[in-house]
Amino acid sequence: MGAAYLERALDRAGLLEPTSRAYNSVLRYRNGATLATEVGGLTARFYTESAPEYAHVRNFWMDDLGGERAVLERFLADLVPEDVVYDVGANVGTYTCFAQQVVTEGQVHAFEPHPENAARLADNVRETGDRGVTRIHRVAVSSDSGRISLAVGGGVVGKGTHNVLDNGESSIPVEAERLDTCIEEHGLRRPDVLKIDVEGAEDRVLEGAEETLEGARLVYVEVHPQHGVSLNGVESRLEDAGFAIEPMEVRGSQPFLRASRSGE
Repeated sequence: MGAAYLERALDRAGLLEPTSRAYNSVLRYRNGATLATEVGGLTARFYTESAPEYAHVRNFWMDDLGGERAVLERFLADLVPEDVVYDVGANVGTYTCFAQQVVTEGQVHAFEPHPENAARLADNVRETGDRGVTRIHRVAVSSDSGRISLAVGGGVVGKGTHNVLDNGESSIPVEAERLDTCIEEHGLRRPDVLKIDVEGAEDRVLEGAEETLEGARLVYVEVHPQHGVSLNGVESRLEDAGFAIEPMEVRGSQPFLRASRSGE
């Protein structure tokens, strides 16, 4: 069967165009492919090395950032150029890559323990345009510092299902740091704004960040009740730290909270 015959057959079946697109996409993966996306007038670029990774990133953006676009837009609108931002659970850099374009006179500290995600995070910071404000910390953030197990799920870089919970999944050892200790030991500037997305470890992060929260004006946190986290408990912890709570989007069963100091 010749190529011309196959082309005509695909055309008659209405499959020629999608087949051609898929074939051209596969060719791109030989040297990697980069996808660009826009949020709030800013453009970030995300590098991929395989067809499954490309499809995951593309579908994530086509799905309105997994239902999170409105949260990210609000987050970016809250930032000012001088801010210090902590992206806790940075994954491959969705928040970091946009935030680094806003805080041009500040800093972004991205915390991501999974080795492959952290490597891709570095790729995406560079692809988007590293302005020298971003620092990547390849550690988990928890209530205590030390060696812990990170449960890994899914075989595609960037899938945000990794967690530090004891749920019987396969795991890898990673370093964990308590935010208060990390800031003191590494001489970091305290954050003005925190974003926390840690797949069920929200309470652990907040427990280890009591002093850190004192200087923050905003906290964005995604709560994961399916991992046993109490929404009321997270809200109470933030309210005790002096924040007012504003519920935001709910992605599936996972609500996002915006916690602000009075007047913000």
